[in-house]
Amino acid sequence: MCAILNPIRITKGETINKLMLRVLIMVAVSIVGALFVWDTARADSWDATEKTLAGAALIGTAIDWRQTQIIAATPGCWEKNPLIGAHPSMKRVNLYFIGAIGVNYLVADALPSGWRKAWLGSVTALEIVMVGNNKRMGIGFKF
Repeated sequence: MCAILNPIRITKGETINKLMLRVLIMVAVSIVGALFVWDTARADSWDATEKTLAGAALIGTAIDWRQTQIIAATPGCWEKNPLIGAHPSMKRVNLYFIGAIGVNYLVADALPSGWRKAWLGSVTALEIVMVGNNKRMGIGFKF
């Protein structure tokens, strides 16, 4: 069983997905730009908890990545992530997750320790929710 996404039309030819993508790109560019400007925040090294959280986030992202590949390769399945669209190509899925992993690391590395833990914990929690939702829809994660 796969999730079906029915986008709501905003204006002629434009969907909620396109609007959300534009907004999220603007937010992401702003955050990344601010992090590069505010590089002085990254003054501390990663502790064991942060490394563990980063590993958990990476594992969750890898499982989500594989599930999304399965969705992309299965006729009749629809992806709910507005950043990659309802029927993404395998290339789009792979580029998205490579970018997500890179951005997650860059953001975490730029943050001071307390904020880094919060960021990595949030990414891990989000991936647990995404993987769980996919699993409930019948999408496993065999590699």
